[in-house]
Amino acid sequence: MRSTAPSLSLVEERSGGALLAEERRRRGITLEQVASATRIRLHHLAAIESGALTALPGAVYARGYARAYAEYLGLDPEPVLAALAPPAAAPSAGARRALSLGPVTPPPPVGLVLTRPAVAAAGLLLLGLLFSLYAGREIESARTEPALPAPNAPVEPPRLASPPPLPAAEASAEPTPVVHPILVAIKATETVWVAVSVDGQPVLGPGRFLQPGEELTFVGRRIRVSSGKPSLMVSLSGGEYEKLGGSSREFSAQT
Repeated sequence: MRSTAPSLSLVEERSGGALLAEERRRRGITLEQVASATRIRLHHLAAIESGALTALPGAVYARGYARAYAEYLGLDPEPVLAALAPPAAAPSAGARRALSLGPVTPPPPVGLVLTRPAVAAAGLLLLGLLFSLYAGREIESARTEPALPAPNAPVEPPRLASPPPLPAAEASAEPTPVVHPILVAIKATETVWVAVSVDGQPVLGPGRFLQPGEELTFVGRRIRVSSGKPSLMVSLSGGEYEKLGGSSREFSAQT
């Protein structure tokens, strides 16, 4: 049986992650126990409780993880999902007073007055600088110009050093693909028997009956759903619900 849903005033004052953390501590359950039961990574659970939702793979995963976490604790997931995003901060009294002030007249711009003598002096200074740069470059070029050999002196061709042996090509290490877990939700439209395994482990025992409208969420890298009726509705990673279409179906994470 699920616990009573948090009141509206508590949801407004606390985030969804804070509600989950408080209920978990009240039940005396550790985050490691929640991670083992829900197949959600420990640092993802910690991010949900602290409100650091940007540390999760995406908004769909954040809501799916929070729903599975709430269902594990026996809470109604809807109030928790509604309070998952923190409310926008109200403007301070000082900001409201600043908004009520009249238009502020900007100070007059400080201009730079240029006279003809000043412009002429600047032009002469620029020409002098360019001439100094040109003369310095010519002098440096004359110093570094190589001396020509005597007209009758034989010119010996330079000796070419043999190139060093090329090192053996190292086998490029292929990057290890990153596999993100998937999120599968099931929903019954009529009384139906289902069995679910996550990463090869059964999570509903030998199976159980779902009542019409009942919905469950599972997270893992390989999820198999078996049902007595093909009318069971399934959803992958927050997508649209569709019929199972058979007695069994397996969903796998993609790299």
